[in-house]
Amino acid sequence: MQTSKISCIRIATTGANGKMGSQITRTALNFPQIIHTAALVRKQSPLVHQDIGLLANIHPIGILTQDNIEKIENKFDILIDFTSPQSSLEYLDFCYKNKKNIVIGTTGFNKKQKKIIKEMSKKIAIFFSSNFSYGMNIVLNLLKKIFHVIHINNFDIDVIEMHHRKKSDIPSSTAIEICNCIKRNFRNYQSSKIKVSSIRSGNIVGEHKIILSFLGESIEITHHAYDRNIFSLGAIQSAIWLYQKKSGLFNMNHILTKSKLK
Repeated sequence: MQTSKISCIRIATTGANGKMGSQITRTALNFPQIIHTAALVRKQSPLVHQDIGLLANIHPIGILTQDNIEKIENKFDILIDFTSPQSSLEYLDFCYKNKKNIVIGTTGFNKKQKKIIKEMSKKIAIFFSSNFSYGMNIVLNLLKKIFHVIHINNFDIDVIEMHHRKKSDIPSSTAIEICNCIKRNFRNYQSSKIKVSSIRSGNIVGEHKIILSFLGESIEITHHAYDRNIFSLGAIQSAIWLYQKKSGLFNMNHILTKSKLK
């Protein structure tokens, strides 16, 4: 990661009162090169002009929320966004028009919306990932290797994902990415072979299990997310990695493999 040459990076966050927004506020305090200069809540929210430190259940830090991104145009270098597809595209449009880089952690985009993100990355740098966990992205790389060496077809594939009861997108974007990873790397792929099951319950942060069931044996790969901090940590490290990039579409695999923009 390109931290040695960076003095400071000004970040703004969306959904400042949400689970991820609050967690990013707390996590950002541990990065000396990060300055959290602005934060957004939804338009006409009763939480506008509130200290983001108090919203994150820590001490006041002197940054008050706004409900209009135009009011913070000159206050940030990179926007970190975890909201909804519609809101994310609105923020992306602003960043595109004002040449601001953006980290997008929102899930639930459809194919048309993803195409818009890809098209806008030709002008600005966008870090777009369905999961900012290092562990989950290591699992995806592991799956690539596993399905490159499987040449039989007589087995079943199950993907089971569990999240908190308020998560709206079913299946999760990470589960979809797992299926896409298998599809891209398994030469004997059949769409009917993968069964996806989703559970929404309690306050489960996140769990994804991949089960390969052969005759008389099985392989299970499970990733547990115990703390939402792993996602905010990944998002902030993504912002650091994205800093000074001019354009392009990036994801966690670029960090894991230390890829650089050519």
